[in-house]
Amino acid sequence: MKKIIEQIRSLAKPFFLIVMISSALIIGWIVGYYTNKIANNYVNQKSVKTKDNVSVAVNEKNQLILIDKESGEYQIYSDSVGLNILSVYAKTMVSPVK
Repeated sequence: MKKIIEQIRSLAKPFFLIVMISSALIIGWIVGYYTNKIANNYVNQKSVKTKDNVSVAVNEKNQLILIDKESGEYQIYSDSVGLNILSVYAKTMVSPVK
């Protein structure tokens, strides 16, 4: 009985070593794959909105609408955000009277 237990132990050590190394490699590959996928997705969506490529409008509900001049896509922001951003945008467009 002791010989059988010793044989199982001698076979189990390399088996678990292989299992641990392969699971670490698989987990590392999965983490790397999804990290790369998330990072590329974030970089592709990152865009800067300037006066040159965006039109600004406010609808009757005081919601801010940013319209992309090239694609025609638009984003609608709530009324409080719309009024705040429009007031900042309007200050840059109109210079104070001296």
